[in-house]
Amino acid sequence: MDASKKFNWKKITYWTLGVVLAWALFIYVGEHMDSIIQWKVDRESQAVDAAIRADEAKLAAMERVDTYGATTPEGTITLIIAALEKGDIDLASKYYYVLDQDKAKAMYSNLAKKENSLQKSVDFFKRILGGQKKCNKNSNICVFENEVAVTKDIESKTFELNSYTGVWKVKY
Repeated sequence: MDASKKFNWKKITYWTLGVVLAWALFIYVGEHMDSIIQWKVDRESQAVDAAIRADEAKLAAMERVDTYGATTPEGTITLIIAALEKGDIDLASKYYYVLDQDKAKAMYSNLAKKENSLQKSVDFFKRILGGQKKCNKNSNICVFENEVAVTKDIESKTFELNSYTGVWKVKY
């Protein structure tokens, strides 16, 4: 018998074993797919939760050192008016909630460039200060509302108490 036509039991055995193992793995994975998917979802959820906790810790650290503002919302309004009247955009923006400070600074910078004055913002806060104050039952969020006489529009601004430092911050 020719050596090239010899039946190769070893090769057939390996192929058979490979097919059986692949079939067993396929069946195992199929039967446990729900567990595998749940494990993957749980790991992703844990990673998201860890990222949220890290962000919350970072925000709390920022809030703990954010001492700009007054012990009343009216006091914070008065401080903003004073800063804006001096043209101190950096200081005025520091009276905003820590995550809103960059937006406030950009807004005041744009107003100063476009109108060469911050007087409209000063007038707005003066009107708000003379408006009606409404606070939630915990007294940690207050909204000042003022009705514009000519247009009957309602202007409003929200203030929130920084629980770490006890100062009131403007919400953007």
